[in-house]
Amino acid sequence: MARKRQPSTEQHTLARKPTPTFLPFKRCSTVFDCGVWTFSSQLTTFDDVLGGQNTPMPTFDPGALLSAVSASGARFYVIGGVVAQVYIPEYATVDLDLLIELASLEKLLAALAPFHPRLLGQTELPPLRYLAQALWHGAVVQIDTDVGQVDLFSSVPGLGTYPAAKRWVKPLRLFGVKVKGLTPQGLLESKVSVGRAKDRPIIARLRELLGQAP
Repeated sequence: MARKRQPSTEQHTLARKPTPTFLPFKRCSTVFDCGVWTFSSQLTTFDDVLGGQNTPMPTFDPGALLSAVSASGARFYVIGGVVAQVYIPEYATVDLDLLIELASLEKLLAALAPFHPRLLGQTELPPLRYLAQALWHGAVVQIDTDVGQVDLFSSVPGLGTYPAAKRWVKPLRLFGVKVKGLTPQGLLESKVSVGRAKDRPIIARLRELLGQAP
C-alpha cells in the first residue's frame, strides 16, 4: 500500500502560520457576511454621514485619490457614493469606493503610497498577500489616507467581480479625472441587491431618473 505523501516542513509551517491579529478579516460567502464594511453606507447628508452637526469634517480629496490610482495603470471601477453624486447631487459621501481587479492591487497600493495609507483604525498596512487574500474571500479592505478613506472591493452584490461588472459601467469624468464608473442602472442594481431599508430613498430616486416604475 502506497504511503501518503507528507508535506515538507516549510509547507507545513506556512500552512500553520497565523494571520496577524490586527487584521479585521474573515472568510465570507459574500461581502455582507463580513464585519469590515457594507456597500455604499453613505447617507444623504453630511450630518448623517459624520454622526452630528458638531462632528469635524474629515479630510477627503477624491480628485487626488482618483488621479493617483488612475495614473498607476490599476484596473478599477468607481462605485458607491462618489458616483451617486453624479446622478443625485445632494447625496453625500466621505470615502471613495473602488471595485478592483485583484491583479491590480499592488499597483493601486503603490499609487496610494504618497498619501501614507494604513488599514482603517491602524497605523500601517498589512503585507500585500494578506490584503489580496482578504479581498479574494469577499472582505472589503478599508484604507485610510492623508486625503481620505478608500474602500476596496473585489466583488459587489448585483454586479459581481471586476470582469462581470463591465456591463454596468461607463466612462465618466470625476473631479477632472477620466475613469470608469457605475451607470445609474448599475448603481440601482447594487442597491436593490443589498436590499437595505436605508437605501430606499436613493433607489426611488434612481428609478425616477431611469423612468422606471417604483
